[in-house]
Amino acid sequence: MKLIIAIMLSVLPLISWCSQYLLSKKNGLMSSFKEHWTCYSADWIFVIINFLFIYSVQISNKLWLIFLFSFVINLITHYFWGCKNRIEQLNGHFFHSKTSKLNKSGIIHLFFSAIEMTIVISILLLTPVFPIIFLELLFVFIFAGLITFGCYKTHSKINNFDLLVSLALIAAVFLKIMLLLN
Repeated sequence: MKLIIAIMLSVLPLISWCSQYLLSKKNGLMSSFKEHWTCYSADWIFVIINFLFIYSVQISNKLWLIFLFSFVINLITHYFWGCKNRIEQLNGHFFHSKTSKLNKSGIIHLFFSAIEMTIVISILLLTPVFPIIFLELLFVFIFAGLITFGCYKTHSKINNFDLLVSLALIAAVFLKIMLLLN
């Protein structure tokens, strides 16, 4: 049963990427999708993170609470990105060109991000399963670096929000490792 769940979770990045690809192509936003390096390239690391997830922590009822928290945070973040998109007249692949409202590609990304945030937070908070947790933490650490690199590659600068998220993830990974080694 764990293997089936692991495979289903590891397919999520593929579903998200293909959906965003097809919708971006349909809406004439393919160049924006390709330029968004984190969505186009870095999110593939979640194939590995998602597969290992079910083996690295003890799943509990807290998962629903973590998902609710993750969804709210991602909803606020996507709203913020939409406002920034409208103010700076950016042409991203998540939003309708004249408004700050999410298009279908943005809605897919919203749910994908909420699921991935749930997985990452769960890795950091739920009871670990040894020794696979260390491999999982390594991939979360790599993803933190990819966020910063992707931000720079997409925007030619590192914005404060992405840097804060990356540093918080790195600090959380180190804290988790220190707690596990005690």
